[in-house]
Amino acid sequence: MTKQVYKIATWNVWYKFGDYKARQELIARELQALDCDIILLEEVFEDADCSQAQVLAEKLGMHYCYKGARNKDGAMFGNAILSKFPIASHQSHVLPRKENSHERYVVEAFLETPNGHFPVYVTHLSWQPADSGLRQEQVEFIMTLIQQNECPIPAILGGDFNADADSMEVMKLTGKAAADVDGLCFFDLWTVINPEAPGYTLSKDNKVDHQPLKRCRRVDYLFLEVTQNKLDIQVEKMFIFGDNPTNGQWASDHYGICAHLSWTD
Repeated sequence: MTKQVYKIATWNVWYKFGDYKARQELIARELQALDCDIILLEEVFEDADCSQAQVLAEKLGMHYCYKGARNKDGAMFGNAILSKFPIASHQSHVLPRKENSHERYVVEAFLETPNGHFPVYVTHLSWQPADSGLRQEQVEFIMTLIQQNECPIPAILGGDFNADADSMEVMKLTGKAAADVDGLCFFDLWTVINPEAPGYTLSKDNKVDHQPLKRCRRVDYLFLEVTQNKLDIQVEKMFIFGDNPTNGQWASDHYGICAHLSWTD
């Protein structure tokens, strides 16, 4: 029997905000140090000069897929999946949104692993504090999408959910609140390993965006589908990264999270 360990991370890389050109090398270094098999990124930019997802994929020796929407500055703002495994197929889906609001997506990819197709999803939910109702609609849309796949490996869902762990939108994912999607819920991987640790991905210690009322929050997540008839996956390790500046420069306004998952063939 052979034990397989897959390293999976998610990180909001803060688009083209701040000194974004200086931040690109810091982002790449952080991700290189992790040596992940799968990376889920949010606020990834693409403009006439650069595709951030492509540049990172080439530096890391990974395959990638990306979907963004046109931002006010003319660049694309979206989500990316980077994978050491070939991407068998991928698709993007527009999330429910308010009229005339910015398009947000969930990106879906099926990765070719030795155990079969691995379904992976990355998303970035609405950010407005008063949008809990909309985020709940977005969560149920994503859950319905995930429920439709028939892969032998439980799905991974990651991203920036702009919601705390005790919010209705997150509790619908973890089965602590009723959702209009029968028979599907997820483990919040941070709490599996670190039930007492806060796991903040937004922190007052990170001064990069100079928000005077910024508070510490955990809004970025990795979720694993709860299942009884698919591959049995264990959580080996879970940790925060990107939580220290380099020469006073922060890589992003968010910290990233990384999980080491294992199963035995």
